[in-house]
Amino acid sequence: MSTSFVVNFILSKTDVNLLYENAIARTLLTEEKGSIWNAFKNPYKKSQNVKLAASDEQICSSDDQLRKDYIRSVPFAKLYKGLLLQGYCVSPKFLNTLETFEVRNDDLFIVSYPRSGTTWTEEIVSYLYSKQSDGYMNRPIHERVVHLEVGRCVGQKQWIDGLSSPRLMATHLPYDYCPKQLRQLNCKVRN
Repeated sequence: MSTSFVVNFILSKTDVNLLYENAIARTLLTEEKGSIWNAFKNPYKKSQNVKLAASDEQICSSDDQLRKDYIRSVPFAKLYKGLLLQGYCVSPKFLNTLETFEVRNDDLFIVSYPRSGTTWTEEIVSYLYSKQSDGYMNRPIHERVVHLEVGRCVGQKQWIDGLSSPRLMATHLPYDYCPKQLRQLNCKVRN
């Protein structure tokens, strides 16, 4: 059994609460801080696009106390090119590569606003794709349809790259924040 298999199994079975409530798990299983996954380097130090929202100078100096309190209430809330993202299971390392994310010709993207029927749409589309393999629909929805900005705490890019085609992908990112290749495709996009 390979080390990468064991790590991927542990990460796929890891509870989100464990990552944020347990200091050992948070250190070992995320790229959030200096850890074994990023050679103990700060993942935000050299990043132009991603930073912790709570450490942003504009937010800290703002008079908007409600916004500051909200950001402090979200564990590891991030700013991706100024866009506020929820903190859990969003790898800063992956977000730094999102602009250059390689889109395959047969990828299918579900791009939607949060709380607009995305999960329902994901279920329908993944059912249409279920002819691919036996037991496909028995897998959890987050394994059938991969979200760009929410995913594995470690190794999100490698996991997505390793998925067989066609990949079902979803995102709630606004159009201007989607990967460059996706924006350049000749497909229908409604703003």
